[in-house]
Amino acid sequence: MENSRKIGLLKQTDLLSFRDESTLAKLVEHCREISLEPKEVLFHEDDLENTMYLILEGEIEVFKGPKQIAVLTPGNYLGEMSLIESKARSASARAEQKALLMEINEEHFHTYLASEPQALLSIMRTLSGRVRSDLETMMKDMRKLSIFTHDIRNYLSTLGLAELSLEDTIELLGGTNPDHKKREGLEDMEKCQHVVKTVRTNLMELLDTSLNHIKKVKTDYKKSISSLKGIHSKQFLIH
Repeated sequence: MENSRKIGLLKQTDLLSFRDESTLAKLVEHCREISLEPKEVLFHEDDLENTMYLILEGEIEVFKGPKQIAVLTPGNYLGEMSLIESKARSASARAEQKALLMEINEEHFHTYLASEPQALLSIMRTLSGRVRSDLETMMKDMRKLSIFTHDIRNYLSTLGLAELSLEDTIELLGGTNPDHKKREGLEDMEKCQHVVKTVRTNLMELLDTSLNHIKKVKTDYKKSISSLKGIHSKQFLIH
């Protein structure tokens, strides 16, 4: 890209719009141009680099593991936290389509940005926007989690009813009084009930642990099957 076009783009960005054209010309002259092919990775999570990038053309996807965090377009920048904190990358970035970027290294950052209140204010606005976006994403994820836990609770209720049904069957196979002979299959039924109970209990504990870790609140799901007896008496009759 011609330097004049780069300067024109920089003058439209919140990050560098306050700079005069001669200063921007120096910055453009000193900064390296990076060209990326579609799906080519710009940097990986945990990379140790002291550079940030300003997008000139194309789109850059920021992602963490399998989750997409953002898609950035021309005029946006990324990677600034590696210069502010001097820490490893917190996410990965790759080109969504053919892209062109301007690389701003540590020297350029301190010369043209770090000493300028307007540039730092722009970075603060960008970080604030990202925090809001992250919070909105978290709220969406929490709503999805609520639906998921509701579905799991329904499945666990079914297991609880099956456990009660097996309990009644075991009681019949064992005889209604001490004089009755235990019927064939009692031991297998007892093993089956134990498996169902173990699976249900473990799933409920896993669900509670996950919810407590994510939401930091105690769930009110019942681990006891006593609350299911009313449903059981209506839906499952052992003859």
